Amino acid sequence: MIRLILYLLGKTDYENCKGCEVLKQQLAIANAEKKEAIDTVISIIKPKAITPVELNKTAPIAGVFSRRQNYLEDKDRKEAQARSSTFAAGNQEAKPSEEDIANTVAELEREAKG
Repeated sequence: MIRLILYLLGKTDYENCKGCEVLKQQLAIANAEKKEAIDTVISIIKPKAITPVELNKTAPIAGVFSRRQNYLEDKDRKEAQARSSTFAAGNQEAKPSEEDIANTVAELEREAKG
């Protein structure tokens, strides 16, 4: 501190002491290490580029309300028909034939008697 005051008053030349030089070097080393650590963390957490996804474009339904209503009703009818046809096909496969029913009844009667 005295050296600084003497330097400011112009009495002597200001010279850095060896301790100050060592501290400056240590500070420079610490700052370099911190910068390197930050760069490493940033490279690890680097955000990924997001690619835009195209959405399915829907057909615009414009016009009179009655046209739109008719379109939606037709669409619902087609969906209901498709559902009922798949349901009916599933039920036909699941129904046992009359012969299977007769055989099952006969087997149950034999077990009850026997």
